[in-house]
Amino acid sequence: MGQVLRTYLSQSRRPMSGGVLPHVTLIRPGVAATGGDEAVDRLGFAGPVSAATAELIACDATLTSVIVDHSGVPLDVGRAEDCSPAIRKALAVRDGGCAHPGCGRPVSWCDAHHIQPWSEGGETSLDNGVLLCRLHHSLIHHGGWQVYLGRDRHPWFIPPHTPGRPEPAHLRSHARRTMTDLPTAA
Repeated sequence: MGQVLRTYLSQSRRPMSGGVLPHVTLIRPGVAATGGDEAVDRLGFAGPVSAATAELIACDATLTSVIVDHSGVPLDVGRAEDCSPAIRKALAVRDGGCAHPGCGRPVSWCDAHHIQPWSEGGETSLDNGVLLCRLHHSLIHHGGWQVYLGRDRHPWFIPPHTPGRPEPAHLRSHARRTMTDLPTAA
């Protein structure tokens, strides 16, 4: 049921797929406001949220970060950014649905994920985006998976691995279908 509601809410021109995600205002204490202590982000009436939740929200919604001082007075309302319908359509054409290897979920079930997080200066563009279903989007954020755009301008995935051990073979996006199963095929 959650996926059905999310799919509906993420569409800007219902019943077309893709569109505008819910808007979230994330309230973040400024460095001076915390007195050197670790800041705790919060969501208005919802209260405090973990750093992991704040990171996922920053990737997965139209976000406005509001920096506040020690008294809770806004210092900076930041910038709100999401994936435009044109970029989402380009991602849909390139990725054809969830780009994670082996996943067949359709475009309408997918989030537009920033490969380099928007919160870390990543731009909202085709070359910094990938479509991922809810499950695989969560695996990128919390499951140790990594994604990058290869020289072929398609998403490639690195499975979780133990530091200090050999890195596993990189897996190409499911959308790059070829007449061979060789991982290096173009």
